[in-house]
Amino acid sequence: MKRTAVLLLCLAVFGCSQWYGSYEQEGMSIITYNVQDLFDARYDGGEYPEYDPREGLWDAPGYHLRLSRLRDVIARSGYPDVVLLQEIEKPEILDDLVSGYLYGRGYHYRAGTSTGTSAIELGVITRFPITQVLLHEGQFLDHVSPRPTMEVVLDTPWGHIHVFNAHWKSKIGGAEETEPARRACAEALASRIADIRMEHEDVYIIAGGDFNTTPFETGLYDLALLQWDEDVREGSLYITADGSMVDASKGVLYSPWLQEGGLNRPGTYVYRGEWEAIDHLLFCNNFFTGKSPDFQQAFVIEEGLLDEWGSPAGWNLNSREGYSDHLPLGAVAR
Repeated sequence: MKRTAVLLLCLAVFGCSQWYGSYEQEGMSIITYNVQDLFDARYDGGEYPEYDPREGLWDAPGYHLRLSRLRDVIARSGYPDVVLLQEIEKPEILDDLVSGYLYGRGYHYRAGTSTGTSAIELGVITRFPITQVLLHEGQFLDHVSPRPTMEVVLDTPWGHIHVFNAHWKSKIGGAEETEPARRACAEALASRIADIRMEHEDVYIIAGGDFNTTPFETGLYDLALLQWDEDVREGSLYITADGSMVDASKGVLYSPWLQEGGLNRPGTYVYRGEWEAIDHLLFCNNFFTGKSPDFQQAFVIEEGLLDEWGSPAGWNLNSREGYSDHLPLGAVAR
């Protein structure tokens, strides 16, 4: 087995939007949100066919409608300090979002990926300065992760916080058949986290995104995401609900999905009528020391984002209704 955690290229798209008002830092808040196929209205050649603006199905009004809906979701999330986005077409979308629809909200810094390997990429907007952007691709057996994981290093009042934004391969094609691709991503992420902790034990780490796997899965094959036990499997990322068991150097992180009582919803995505917890925010042990920023709570943002059946109101290209087939997952540390 070969594993890699490599710098592919630096893709920071830094920018400043003028901001009026004061901002008092009492802690930090973060959300992760799969926005479901957010394309702009410019033809680049890599779009999904239905989002090719030359065909008349997609246009600038539709694009700006989606940006305004995304602004609404971020507002309903309380304008968090860090926003992790999945399934955006290109970094320029972040520019349009921040300089237009989020103007004046303090999101001075942003970074997005443009790997050329996928029509849907990753993005981060934040109030904290971004000092570094890395991409990590993983290889597990003969499977290379098709979507690299994005790492941004934030300069905060508490020192550097390493934030990972991931979008692991979906289960289209079969859960077992596609699991090695997710394990490649998990291995790269766990390896990179271990390397960071070897150099800086006191650094803060958050791993988030759409992992396309739940913390409750069981199977006859090895899974990419596992609840912590003594049977350590190489290529997996481990999660726990016990803050005292968190050990980022061993790839063990805290998952709010496992906390006693669970969250306000059993998941962020509905598949065949069942809720699935496939979006994640995972925290290293430094968020459980009793010192700021200390993990406080996590929650699924649902206000105004559900359809008449109580599922996520997914974006419908034909009717131009809805938001996303995922709900945002948020967390607060103080």
